[in-house]
Amino acid sequence: MGDQPNEEYLNFQKALKMWEEISLPEVQKKLDDEALEIKENQKSLLISRKDLATKTKQFKKLEDDAKLNEIKPLLKAYQNEIDNLTKKGKFVETAFFNVYKDISEAPDPKPLLSSSLKSFKTSSEIDALKDENAKLQEKLLKYKDYETVKAKLIEGEQKHAESLKVKLLLKDDEYKSRIDETERKFKVTENKYERKIALLTKQVSELKALNEISKNKLKSQSKLLQGDDDDEDGEEDDGDEDDTDAGKHTENLNDVEPKSALRVELDLATRDLEYSKTKVLELEKRNQELKESLSKLEESYEQDEKLNKLRESNLMLEKNNSILLQKSNSDKRTIIKLNTELSKATKDLIAKESEYSQKLSKLKQKLDEHSDYDEIKNELSILRSFEFDVDLDNEKSAGDSSIDHTLMVRNRKLNNDLVELRNKCSKLEQQIRQLTDNSKRRESQISSLQSINEKLESDISNVRGNNDNWEAMSMISGVSRFPPARSIAPSTRFSSHGNGKISPAASIAGFDDSSSMIGGGGADNGGNNSLLPLITQQRDRFRSKNTELETKLRETTKTIGDLKKQNTVLQTKVNNLTTEVKFLQSKSARGSGPTAIGSGKPAAANPYSDQFSSTTYDVLFDDYESFSFITNSKSLHWLQKTLGNENTKKLDKKLNGTEKYFYNFLKIILTNQTSRTFFLIYFTAIHSVLVLFLLKLFFGGGSVSTTDSIVKKVTKDVGSEKILAAAAAAAADSIKVPVGGGVARDAADAIKVAG
Repeated sequence: MGDQPNEEYLNFQKALKMWEEISLPEVQKKLDDEALEIKENQKSLLISRKDLATKTKQFKKLEDDAKLNEIKPLLKAYQNEIDNLTKKGKFVETAFFNVYKDISEAPDPKPLLSSSLKSFKTSSEIDALKDENAKLQEKLLKYKDYETVKAKLIEGEQKHAESLKVKLLLKDDEYKSRIDETERKFKVTENKYERKIALLTKQVSELKALNEISKNKLKSQSKLLQGDDDDEDGEEDDGDEDDTDAGKHTENLNDVEPKSALRVELDLATRDLEYSKTKVLELEKRNQELKESLSKLEESYEQDEKLNKLRESNLMLEKNNSILLQKSNSDKRTIIKLNTELSKATKDLIAKESEYSQKLSKLKQKLDEHSDYDEIKNELSILRSFEFDVDLDNEKSAGDSSIDHTLMVRNRKLNNDLVELRNKCSKLEQQIRQLTDNSKRRESQISSLQSINEKLESDISNVRGNNDNWEAMSMISGVSRFPPARSIAPSTRFSSHGNGKISPAASIAGFDDSSSMIGGGGADNGGNNSLLPLITQQRDRFRSKNTELETKLRETTKTIGDLKKQNTVLQTKVNNLTTEVKFLQSKSARGSGPTAIGSGKPAAANPYSDQFSSTTYDVLFDDYESFSFITNSKSLHWLQKTLGNENTKKLDKKLNGTEKYFYNFLKIILTNQTSRTFFLIYFTAIHSVLVLFLLKLFFGGGSVSTTDSIVKKVTKDVGSEKILAAAAAAAADSIKVPVGGGVARDAADAIKVAG
């Protein structure tokens, strides 16, 4: 693979040396001089042949005696003519062999020129690629710090999150230990008070039992005393009264002592109960306070969970932001690729256009070369005026037939060239259509990218405006917002020099400096503040790049429009040339009759004579105009001729989907004369069938099936050209006879007549 360019270079050097040795301008000068000499020799030959013809005529008119005397000079004249012919033939041969020696070993210059053109194109593309490479390197230098800043931000966020987790775990452990201690104390005090209450309840139950026992004793004693009083008759009333008083007094004293002890114990119990009640109320208050502190701790734990969720949402937003940036970069790359493809396509079109212009110039040169048609006609008329012997007449007729044959061959070649040019022109039109489709697709892609960019800008503006409602984190800085009730150290991350103003990163993210933020490390603040100018510069670069792309697209559309105009001009020129060639071909076919070519007799009218009157010229001109009109009308696009290309484009933009389909169908129908005639026949046939059907329905409902069978029969047996005649015959028959008896026969007769 590495030796191929060296071989090409050596071949190129060899070819250059060969062509330098040939020296093409000198060869051209020599050929010009030799061509002039050959033309002069041809003229002198014609004159000498004319003289010989006159001498032979005079010799034929002489008598036999005079012919013997005049034969020697005539033979000398013939000998001189033969010598001149041999000399001139040798001159032509030497000239030809000299040119052949110079050019026979020369290489073909076409691949060398094509390789030079390719190298020129590649050099221009290499320059463009170098410029793009330089721009990309500048961008890379600008975006060098992006990854480091992002890594620092991620590390800072991770450290901050870890420190918060550690703090939260420590706080959680402290509160859990406090709660366990308080619960343990409450349980101990509760057990103590339960024991005391159990003792007190036991004492109360014992006191109640003692009270009941004492009450029963009193009742029994009172009953006994009453019974003793009833049995005694009152004999010993005085003495006994004294005894009973003394006994009662002693019994009362015995009863008073336990009652006073019970009262003291009851007082103590009531005091203990009141103390226990107050203690229980205090414990309930303490329990309520502990419940409130627990609820507060749970709320703080929920807030911490919310903060974690906010951090996770911030990370998701940053990921989405990075994905969007990658998408925008990929869209930029696709736009650059599309622009390069467009530039390549335009260059190829320009090169093809130059090739076709060169081919047209060559054709014009060929036409200029064949401009000496009148001179050739004059020479032919001179040759035909010579009257040699019968052999010469035969030779002349053979020469005429050979000239006609060469003209026919030349016309065929020209027709083949025209067909090739038409094919190439159609290919070019297809390529132009493809390019227009690609340009439309790219314009749609650019419009979609612009809409996406506008959406991003509107989202950024909404983030700036909706500062109060925006509770999520910044898509760039990665800092989350705490609720205002929290008393955590305020962040200096978004503060601008502590003067109460809003920082640019905070203005983009939608934060105020007054809002309390999570206290982050001060080492990362410089890296966070350096992101904003990078983002603004990137946005400005995107906008400038979009404007550049729009200008390039406009330029490409302009060049495509110019190429289309040039293509239409070339098509008109090619059509004019084809009409001219067809007209000449038809005229030559009309002029060259069977007597002029096939028979050996001279033609009655000379088709090569240029002595035309003014009336014949006018007739020919009128014939040419009518011929050109007919040929152009066959390939006429009616809508483009009437409306124009620009108006059709405007119509295409204004129409909706169904209207566009109908409009394209109408275009397809009106492109050719054959399509128009076919559609007209089809249209009339369908309407005639519909009229038939309606007439059958109107005049008699029972014959609808017969008409359907007739229509099916007609469509099966007959082509699209015969449907009109069949439908007309069937309609006439249906009008005359309502019952479908003779309809099929008349339709068949009409089909036969149409066939």
